[in-house]
Amino acid sequence: WTDFTDWIHTGIVKVMFEKKDGTKRKMNCTLLPEYFIDYKFKSDNRIDDKVQTVWSVDDGGWRAIRYGSLLTIEYFEHG
Repeated sequence: WTDFTDWIHTGIVKVMFEKKDGTKRKMNCTLLPEYFIDYKFKSDNRIDDKVQTVWSVDDGGWRAIRYGSLLTIEYFEHG
């Protein structure tokens, strides 16, 4: 998951993951501060070694993604 954690700091990442209820969700996410400049930046974006907190570009809020739930990852370079 090194690529994923690197990518969310440098661009937008489109992910599909399975939610706890079994449904699949697509989300564009990032950790680029310009997307959440008006919101408090979480200094520790990792909850633990199995979960990553990200900013949902689609919803405009913080979301947590379990690494084991990721089905697809697509990177879009910022700029």
